[in-house]
Amino acid sequence: MGRTRPQIETMWNYEEKILAEYSNIIDLLVRKENLWIIQNGQILFTNVNDLELFNRYITIILNYAKLQQEGQRQRVEETQKIFTILREALQ
Repeated sequence: MGRTRPQIETMWNYEEKILAEYSNIIDLLVRKENLWIIQNGQILFTNVNDLELFNRYITIILNYAKLQQEGQRQRVEETQKIFTILREALQ
């Protein structure tokens, strides 16, 4: 149980970082409000630097989400191992 708190804190840390990147995206869109449009479900920028910055934010979000998923997968595996040990001990 002692390992649980740091794991939860790590997951919340990733969540906080993801939200910060979404905030960066919103700030970018607000600052450049007349320099992008939505067309066919995509945001199109008139400036390639803005597009690259937007894509960088998205990449960071995806990387943190991947780390979250990996952490969750590890927790599931650990829990399954514990249940297996308990099941075997009770037989």
